[in-house]
Amino acid sequence: MTKKLLTILVLFFLLFSAAGTICAQTQGENYPELETLQSSRSNKVYARLMQDVEQYYMDTAAHRNFSLNIYRYKAQKGDTLIKIASRCSIPSETLATANSLGSSQVDIEDKELFIPAAAGLFISEDPQFFLEFLVISRIENYKELPQYEINGKTFYFAAGERFSMTERLYFFNNNLVKPLKDSVLTSEFGMRISPITGTEKMHNGIDLAAKAGSDVLCCQNGIVLESTYDDVYGNYVIVNHDSGLQSFYAHLQESAVKKGDKIAANQLVGYVGTTGASTGPHLHFELRQGSGFLDPQNLLPR
Repeated sequence: MTKKLLTILVLFFLLFSAAGTICAQTQGENYPELETLQSSRSNKVYARLMQDVEQYYMDTAAHRNFSLNIYRYKAQKGDTLIKIASRCSIPSETLATANSLGSSQVDIEDKELFIPAAAGLFISEDPQFFLEFLVISRIENYKELPQYEINGKTFYFAAGERFSMTERLYFFNNNLVKPLKDSVLTSEFGMRISPITGTEKMHNGIDLAAKAGSDVLCCQNGIVLESTYDDVYGNYVIVNHDSGLQSFYAHLQESAVKKGDKIAANQLVGYVGTTGASTGPHLHFELRQGSGFLDPQNLLPR
C-alpha cells in the first residue's frame, strides 16, 4: 500500500467517523426567526422550515444521517402547542420537550419557542418538570444519543421517539383535583377583613375548613419547590406544575413531602392543621401563575 493511498484511506475514515458528530451540532444562538406560520411566497423562512422537516423525514426513512435545524418563533394570541406543531408538521411532544413544556395546556402567548425541524423527543440533561423525569427514566442509554444545545440547555435527541401512554396521559390531562376530599369553604378569594388583624386586605387564595389531620392532596402533577415553616403560613408547601401553575398549601399540621420531590395529582402533600397565624384547623390554598394569583374556585372541579 502506497503512502498516498494510506493517507486517503485515513482521511476517509476520519470524515466518515465525524458524520454523526457533524449532524449533532446546532446553530448556536443564531436560529432563523419565524414571524408567522403562514405559507406564502414572501414567507421564505417558513418555507425553509417545511423543506427541512421534509428532508428530515426522507433521511430517517432512508436510514441516512440527518441535520437537525432549529428555528425561533414568538407565540401569538390564540396559539397552542397543538396548533403550532400541526402547522410545522412535527409532533406536539417534540415541540414540548424542546422547550421544557410539560403540559399541552400551558399558556404560551408571547413566549419565544424553539422549533426543531425534526420528530422525536428531546431529553433534558437537567430535568425540572414531572414529565421530563418520566421521559428520562424510561429511555435507557440516552447519553449515547446526539447532543444539542437549545437556548443554553443541554438535550439528547431520540429521533422518532414518541410519548409513552403514561407520558401522553400526563401531557394532555392536567385538570386540577381538589386538595381536600371533604371541606367547607370559609373564605373566598378577594378583598376581605382579616380575622387576624381586623384590617381589609387581599386574600390571595381560599380557606377550606376541615378536620385536623385530614389528608391534603396535590392538585396536579409537579415538583415540590418549598416545604418549610413561616410565622404567618405555618407549615407550608409550594409545588411547581408542568402547566405553568404553582400551588400553595398552608397552615399544615405537618408536611409529607420535601423540596425536590416529584409528586403526582392526588398524592399526599401533608395534613390539615392550624399552624402559623390561624384561628382553627383549615387549609389556605392558592394558585399562582407568574407573579399573579388565580381564583382557585374558577379552576377546581365543583
